[in-house]
Amino acid sequence: MKRSSTMSPAEIPSSTRKNPSFPVLIGVILAIIIFLLFILFVVMVPPSLESGSEDRSEKMDAAVNLAVEQSMENVNESGTIYQKEPDITMSPELLAIDKPFSAEEEKEELELDS
Repeated sequence: MKRSSTMSPAEIPSSTRKNPSFPVLIGVILAIIIFLLFILFVVMVPPSLESGSEDRSEKMDAAVNLAVEQSMENVNESGTIYQKEPDITMSPELLAIDKPFSAEEEKEELELDS
């Protein structure tokens, strides 16, 4: 009685019939490739990821420290936050354009207060 899963010598491909160690060679080559990929992803990649994350965390710490320093400069002794005034002064032409709008805002504030 013949099992259906077995192959007769006539059904084996000719390249395999000529070289009976062909499946073993393919298995060894695949094992080497899998081993190299394992080495790549387990041994070589994690140290580069760790060094990259350390650089990012140092940059993040520096940015947070800078933001804290700037916010501390904007807080006076009573604890209220004030905005820094710009170092440049506005030109008279821009002040003339802004004057009607600021007068209207003041008028609206007076109406709301009363």
